[in-house]
Amino acid sequence: MQSVFNIALPFFALIFTGYFAARSGLLGEKTVGGLNTFVFYFALPALLLVTTYESPTPDGAVFGLLASYYLPSFALFFAVLLLGRRLFGLRLADAAIQSLGATFSNVGFIGLPLIILLYGSAAALPAVLIVMVDSIVMLGWQQPSLRLIWIADAATSDSSSVFSAEWFATLSSPLRSWGCH
Repeated sequence: MQSVFNIALPFFALIFTGYFAARSGLLGEKTVGGLNTFVFYFALPALLLVTTYESPTPDGAVFGLLASYYLPSFALFFAVLLLGRRLFGLRLADAAIQSLGATFSNVGFIGLPLIILLYGSAAALPAVLIVMVDSIVMLGWQQPSLRLIWIADAATSDSSSVFSAEWFATLSSPLRSWGCH
């Protein structure tokens, strides 16, 4: 537990330092946007590439690794979905977005660097595998589902044709549905 604390404390201290720098006006809105763009498009992919290249091939069952990650992830997703609908009275689309945020939001930015710092390069390949599959699975089924929920919520006069057109677009171009347009 102490080793997790020793690694997490400086990491979260850096996050809070950035937060306070932005809140105080030391970093402007354009600067924060530029830093986010740099980290998301350059620094994080470079970290993934280098640590994946340097990591040894994992021995053992990859299926067990993915199952140990996805079973709790889907349980959390549906628990937050139910809480959002029942406790807070959110629309289905809004509760689904909250659920996605609860399960997906910090896998790459926080989880991956912490895992690599804590367990070293031996954990890099399995962790990167989880991030890659997580992006495909969580965003892959979430995006088309949300789009169809929003169409159903709109309840247009000709919703069946809009629904079928959107479903066809989702099936014919998964990359468009997954936000890769």
